[in-house]
Amino acid sequence: MESIKYKYAEVDDRGKITLPSAMLARYGIKQGVKLLLTEKPHGIRIRQPATTLDKVYIEVTNACNFSCRTCMRNIWDEPLGQMSDTTFEKTVEALRAFPSPPAVFLEDWVSR
Repeated sequence: MESIKYKYAEVDDRGKITLPSAMLARYGIKQGVKLLLTEKPHGIRIRQPATTLDKVYIEVTNACNFSCRTCMRNIWDEPLGQMSDTTFEKTVEALRAFPSPPAVFLEDWVSR
């Protein structure tokens, strides 16, 4: 189980809340960004901005062996194939450049 890390925000004399700079950087929160606040019975929840990636799903092939009715592959007119090593490496490199890299999930549904 993940332990909870406690940090403190400060409220200035004008009622503005200031978050720790390391936390702002980790979640990609920059000046002018609007954050969604949710009021709960026992507190306030702050959501990270929509511009922050939390999860990325990488599909290295479009040759899936399932036939789900809701799958977008049912309307694609693309030949079956796999992602090139170069494209995969560039994708991973780009994800590493994020201040807080997202969780990455690899999809590989290939009929063998």
